[in-house]
Amino acid sequence: MMSKDNWERACVLCESSRKIEGGEYCICTKKGVVSPDFCCRKFRFDPLKMEVTVQKLPSFPEDFSS
Repeated sequence: MMSKDNWERACVLCESSRKIEGGEYCICTKKGVVSPDFCCRKFRFDPLKMEVTVQKLPSFPEDFSS
């Protein structure tokens, strides 16, 4: 499980905000239209809004019998 120190507090990752289509702002149910890096006292982390990075595996030779 991820600790609270590993993620940043930003409106983009909050439960009560949604990103506006085609724009660079978020709409918050508590504060209205805010910037994505804004954070208020009502911040609640939503793990489903995290961007997942995929790590590539190193390439291996096709034949391991050498």
